[in-house]
Amino acid sequence: MRHLALLLVLVIPLRASADPKAEAKQHIDKAAEAHQTGDYATALTELNIAYTLDPKPELLYAIGQVHVKLGECAAAITFYERFLATHPKSQQADAANEAITVCKQQPPEPAPAKPPEPTKIETEPAPPRVAQVSTPGSQPPSPPPQQRDAGAFYKDTLGDLLVIGGVFAIAGGVYEYRSALNDLDLADASATYDQHSGFVADAQTKRMIAVALGAGGIALATAAVFRFRAHGRRDAVAVAPAHGGAMVTWTGSWR
Repeated sequence: MRHLALLLVLVIPLRASADPKAEAKQHIDKAAEAHQTGDYATALTELNIAYTLDPKPELLYAIGQVHVKLGECAAAITFYERFLATHPKSQQADAANEAITVCKQQPPEPAPAKPPEPTKIETEPAPPRVAQVSTPGSQPPSPPPQQRDAGAFYKDTLGDLLVIGGVFAIAGGVYEYRSALNDLDLADASATYDQHSGFVADAQTKRMIAVALGAGGIALATAAVFRFRAHGRRDAVAVAPAHGGAMVTWTGSWR
């Protein structure tokens, strides 16, 4: 009976840890939590342990994604190619090939620039000032008051509506474009392929909407410029590229 009891004590813990897939799932969950907090080193360790317990091909793709986050493109390409060697579906293979192409195009980190050497500036004594004596009647005439534009900008309703519509359209395009960039960041942070594909599809849709809104806004602003010029006004509308979108300026005269 003592031998039987000892045998049961040894077998019970073996059965408790005999499900490697369940243990692998726990490590995948830990990797996802670490990834969300930006602890990519811990996420990489947990994914490697999960792959050792349950070698699913999708984990190879996820490990490659984490290597990209760590700036280790060479290691990322290795895991992407191992994932392709498992003959995944065409969409999954396209995503891995695209990731390899992007990783190969990453430029090397630039060397830190040396600070410029300070230059010596030689100062010379300032020349003596000469007092200017003014005589009556020698003062220059004051400039005439600036004439106002013939038409104030708020009097052309159609032109104003074109400008306002263009500004709102461009603002909407900038919002959609930034939202698309956010979805791409979420796609890079995804631990599974399905999440990655969903965020990439959303980003592409929002990018198309941003392009359409931006083009429409520029068209409306251009129409407003021609409208103002046709009516002999000095109002001006300008569209200039800016970081993450565009900047629209509108100047006009008030009466």
